[in-house]
Amino acid sequence: MKTQSKFTLFIISLLLLSFTVKQSYAQQTEDEQRAQWIFNISYGISWEDESNITSYTIGVFSSKNLFTELQKLAKTRTIKGKPVEVIRYTNYSDIQANHIVYVSRNENAYLGFVYEKLKGKNVLIMSDRSKQTQFSIINFRKVSPKNPKPYDVNTRLAGQNHIVLSRQIIRTGGTRADIQKIYAETNKKFLAEQKALDEKKKEIADKEKLLQEQEARIKAQRDSIASKENLISAKEGELQAQNLKLDSMSFEVEQQRENLKKNLALLEQSSKAIEKQRALAMLQRDSMAKVSETLKAKQEEIKKIDERLGMSQKTVATQKNIIYFAVAALVIFLFLGVIIVNSYINKQKVNKQLSEQYVAINTQKDEIQNQAKLLESVNTELEKLSIVASETDNAVTIMDVKGNFQWVNAGFTRMYGYTLQLLRNELDDNIIGASNNPEVQKIINNIIETKQTGSYQNMSKTRTGKEIWVQTTITPILDENNDVTKLISIDTDITAEKKNEIEIHKQKDQIEKQNELITSSINYAKNIQQAILPLPGDLEKYFDSFVIFKPRDVVSGDFYWFAEKSGKDGKLDKLFLAVVDCTGHGVPGAFMSMIGSRLLSEIVLEQNISSPKAILENLDKKVKLALRQETTDNNDGMDMSVCMIEKENNSFHITYSGAKSDLYYFSHKNDDITILSSERRSIGGSKQKRGNIQFTNKDFYLFKDDMLWLTTDGIIDQNNSDRKRFGTPRFIEMLKKAKDMNLKKQKRFILDTLDEHQGEEEQRDDITVWGVKFTDKW
Repeated sequence: MKTQSKFTLFIISLLLLSFTVKQSYAQQTEDEQRAQWIFNISYGISWEDESNITSYTIGVFSSKNLFTELQKLAKTRTIKGKPVEVIRYTNYSDIQANHIVYVSRNENAYLGFVYEKLKGKNVLIMSDRSKQTQFSIINFRKVSPKNPKPYDVNTRLAGQNHIVLSRQIIRTGGTRADIQKIYAETNKKFLAEQKALDEKKKEIADKEKLLQEQEARIKAQRDSIASKENLISAKEGELQAQNLKLDSMSFEVEQQRENLKKNLALLEQSSKAIEKQRALAMLQRDSMAKVSETLKAKQEEIKKIDERLGMSQKTVATQKNIIYFAVAALVIFLFLGVIIVNSYINKQKVNKQLSEQYVAINTQKDEIQNQAKLLESVNTELEKLSIVASETDNAVTIMDVKGNFQWVNAGFTRMYGYTLQLLRNELDDNIIGASNNPEVQKIINNIIETKQTGSYQNMSKTRTGKEIWVQTTITPILDENNDVTKLISIDTDITAEKKNEIEIHKQKDQIEKQNELITSSINYAKNIQQAILPLPGDLEKYFDSFVIFKPRDVVSGDFYWFAEKSGKDGKLDKLFLAVVDCTGHGVPGAFMSMIGSRLLSEIVLEQNISSPKAILENLDKKVKLALRQETTDNNDGMDMSVCMIEKENNSFHITYSGAKSDLYYFSHKNDDITILSSERRSIGGSKQKRGNIQFTNKDFYLFKDDMLWLTTDGIIDQNNSDRKRFGTPRFIEMLKKAKDMNLKKQKRFILDTLDEHQGEEEQRDDITVWGVKFTDKW
């Protein structure tokens, strides 16, 4: 960070110096400027073994004034945080291998000798306006508004002396070949980083897809487990209801058994009484038989007496007594018969009651057998569920409402290595003590309170000490009163999924860091690109204007360019405006924009070419040369509009030429929007695409309060949600509505119209619109 901040300070210093060279030139002496430049440039130089350098030395041959200025700066400034010592040499033979050796302009004749003496040594050789540029690494040029390049860079000699020059040093003073090399290296590095990033993104996408598949499998397993839990809960509820019914029926059977025992005892008593009555009846029958036989014998005897003796009164009386006795015996016999018949009727009633009880017992027996069959069916279902619980890879645990372990399946033993007994002996009887999750007590309390399933993830250890990630789902089992009676816990091993998740998070963090680095580099590139764009005050000195500059990405393939050119008398003679749309957008387009901006400045300000069509023809050749399009497959190019504006009395003479980029203007004289069409040919790229089309100039005049607009095709090609382009007709109609507004409102109106059309659609391309209102400021 410290080196980066120093480098950033160095870049800012160079930019400030390059943009304010006019003011610096006027306010400082040449020696002061040279001293400042030497210190600023040193920040962009890398020497060998810099970490062991305690102080830097600057040798000056032999300017006394520059030596004095450097000594002043050395008292207040450092080079890379280390002190600076300044040494003056008056004889070239005394020169030593300092970190920097500066040969003043008056001593340029000795530059070759200095080079021979310091060749191959780790020394930065500087010279001032020497024609022998092959002998110095940095050769300062004369700085003026017409010649803004402050110095030339000799990269070959820098490599020979093991001096590493920063890219900004090379961009500022290097040759076109040096800049092309930087572009090629940077582009190659960017493409490599882009490729690596794409590969990482693809890898992340593949892993995210794998994770989604794994999550889907886990979800399916969870759904299956939940289904099985619901089935177990339902079966347990049915079993509990059947158990309650069975308990009730068993109680009724026991009562019926008791009643049956009582009835059997009563029946036995009745049978015993009947047997006694039967025995008594038999005795009575035998007695009646004997009486009957006696009576018959008496009758025979009476008959015999009657026959022998006749009837006498005494005999008659005796017979009467006998008859009375017989009648009494008959009465007794009848009484015994009544008793026997009554006993028989009672016996029939008892037999009927016994038959009814026998039927009731048989009915209860059938019910008991049916319940036994139902119980056997339930037991079969429970055996099946038990087999499922034992065969599944998940660990299933049954606990009471307090979390005490009551049963574990074979899957639990396979997963953790503990049987129920080992679990109780080596860990704890309760899940709260056995788990290493400090929140498990709170989770169980919440499950019991809400009577809802709960789950959590935690790292667990098996009996062998192996660490595994487990997803635990706890389901409450409710009784008929809706009270929790048991807890069923199902553990799923999610170690593989968790490792993949952790790996994906690591790679995601790595990609985010890479993205931060790339974003930081792109933001830095944005700062560099902003530096090449005209400052708001540059054109405001002559006209009123607004710029809409909306890159699609952080950096843009569009850019706008402005230059001033004085005549032979030193007075401002011409102004140049250009809006350019480079191939692509983002970083590649930004590289093209930097090349285009630099080449435009070179053509107009250094080669002194003013005709817009000649500017475009020369730019076409230079782009092809810079990108080596004649010998490579490179086909990058630019579409652009360029204008030259000259002041003629009260009017402005404008010469325009365009490469696939039209110009729009409004003249109060014509009171309408006019379009000047460009040539259907781009800058750079393949010849086959452009044929033999030549660029042409188009001249027109505008006056005070007239408007001119330069634009790229970004706004015209922007689509809406219906895939419909903004289009040129709508763009012209928008300009007609905006032409009489002040420029601030006009800019806002164009942006609002674009937003209304674009809606939620993404920006398709870089967008640039430059509006210029002619005034009497010039």
